Amino acid sequence: VHPKVLLFGCIGLLGNGAIGGLILSAPAILVAQSGISSTQAGFLVSLGGVLSVACVLFVGWHSDRTGDRLLDSLLCCLATAAGILLLALATASPLVIPAYLLFATVAFAGGVLV
Repeated sequence: VHPKVLLFGCIGLLGNGAIGGLILSAPAILVAQSGISSTQAGFLVSLGGVLSVACVLFVGWHSDRTGDRLLDSLLCCLATAAGILLLALATASPLVIPAYLLFATVAFAGGVLV
């Protein structure tokens, strides 16, 4: 097996594990950090899923139109990292919800293009 294949496999495994873990624990994180109810957290997670679908469709359309899949994927990955970083550093509840929505919106769009 070529070392680069193993490297990309490890990157994919760790990236998907981080995204999957955060998506699955999002309701608990939102309730704990922002003080909203479980019902409101459920609605926010659902909104994140709807925004994610819209983002995947838009980014796919945009990358087909421009032909630059690498740049679109890079921007989505950077936005995902920014969302995770903001969510980790957010101490005030008004920052937690936008940080989560940023993460949830772009998390799946970057991997679709590659």
